Amino acid sequence: MRQFYASPRILYLCNTNFSTTYSIFALSTAFFEFLHFSRAHMPNNKPSFETEIHYVDNGDGGQIYCEYFYSTSDTSPNGVVFLVDGVCNNGFQFEEFIDRCVRTHCVIRFDYRGHGRSSNASGKTPLTVNACVSDMKRVLEHFYGTHPTLKKKVTLISYSLGAQVALKFASEEVERVNGVGIVNGTLEPAFYGLFRSEMLSDGIIRALRWSSTFQLFVAFWIRVGMVLLSLNGFFSSLLASYFVKASAKNFKPFWKHARRVQARSYISFLVDAHSKVCLDILEYLGSAGVDMPLFCIVGMKDTLVRTEKTVDIVHRIAPECEICKVKDGCHALLVHDKHKEQTARVLVEFANRCALDVDKAIMNGILG
Repeated sequence: MRQFYASPRILYLCNTNFSTTYSIFALSTAFFEFLHFSRAHMPNNKPSFETEIHYVDNGDGGQIYCEYFYSTSDTSPNGVVFLVDGVCNNGFQFEEFIDRCVRTHCVIRFDYRGHGRSSNASGKTPLTVNACVSDMKRVLEHFYGTHPTLKKKVTLISYSLGAQVALKFASEEVERVNGVGIVNGTLEPAFYGLFRSEMLSDGIIRALRWSSTFQLFVAFWIRVGMVLLSLNGFFSSLLASYFVKASAKNFKPFWKHARRVQARSYISFLVDAHSKVCLDILEYLGSAGVDMPLFCIVGMKDTLVRTEKTVDIVHRIAPECEICKVKDGCHALLVHDKHKEQTARVLVEFANRCALDVDKAIMNGILG
């Protein structure tokens, strides 16, 4: 049974006459002491889990920073979830999801080249969707080696441009993936959502692909802009409120990390992701021959994705894909105060269903 002890100030106050001013001061102090004590002894409902930090060789002279989260409870995990970030992210947007997911799953994530604590991309191998997929394979093989008891199938949960990486990985590793969850995925060519005009977007991409000098010029000014915005809370919060509708507090980790991002990697990834290949992959994975569970969460107020167009395309080419439309959701669903808990909960439910389907398939195989 929890016990509360009165502070000496409370006991003294009860037996002594004070001036009104000091009495108010003493009562206020005692009240805040009580609050502090209560908070310090409140039960912590957050799951208890451990984090392992690993570095994996990327095959190009650099290192991939990756993390492995697992529960410290005695219960066996349902499965493995592999997180795939959006560009310019370092996993901060998945914190709420990880807190929930480790109760039932092991969780793996990694930093792209030129992001977080991974090495910068080299001039020899720029950051592209294929480079990210290659790094994912290396990370997964590494954890299979260090944790032999891991279940061999993973559920991919992706965000923004990470959707293209996750879908590409799933198409190449069908036997290792039991489902793909997508949050505000950039499924169309990357610049269509940013500029809205297909003609303008295609023109900018042609210029970037044609001239490496222009690409370096743009990368330089992106770098300058990111640093300036990360140092100026007012303008960065204005920009965040327009593009993602999130509070400056919730989006502060993005700007902090933006100073670290290799601008050349950022540009090369965007240019490479301006492609319709992802839509072909989505159609393939949603076909009857593959029958992979697919789940899309779309914030309908997202200013970086053509939301209505995306929903229509997914309905047409992958009709079996579940779509959850968040009417007032923005691009920052995973960190937005209003939506992050619900988004995390729905994604965990999807991961649980994927793991359960695999277990059913195994049992059906055993029983014949």
